[in-house]
Amino acid sequence: MAWKKEYAEARKAKASADPEYRAKRNAQAAPKDKAARAEYMAAYYSANPEKFKRSPEQQAKINARKREQYAQNAQMREAARAAAKATMSASVFAAFTAGSTTMDFTAALEAAMRSAPPDVVCIRK
Repeated sequence: MAWKKEYAEARKAKASADPEYRAKRNAQAAPKDKAARAEYMAAYYSANPEKFKRSPEQQAKINARKREQYAQNAQMREAARAAAKATMSASVFAAFTAGSTTMDFTAALEAAMRSAPPDVVCIRK
């Protein structure tokens, strides 16, 4: 919707009468190339992450969808478990090798559990 109808009407009349003006206006429109748009938006998101923070409601909706997919899709469950094991193994190894040689495995595991992503569930037996 135009800000003022008479402005929109004047632009339309000018565009229909002047092909040069119409070409200039069309050039200012968003590009139709989806790949270029996706590349631009990816760069923009990475440059401005603070503008794209999810609200708690959005995050709850996304989490619910992930839980539903996890419950219904066996391949997704296996992939998630493998990713969690790889993350935990790498974290334990990094914590165990980065510290002093006296650090025991339990302490390394505790450190890995603290540094695990929030969507990885750690169960201690």
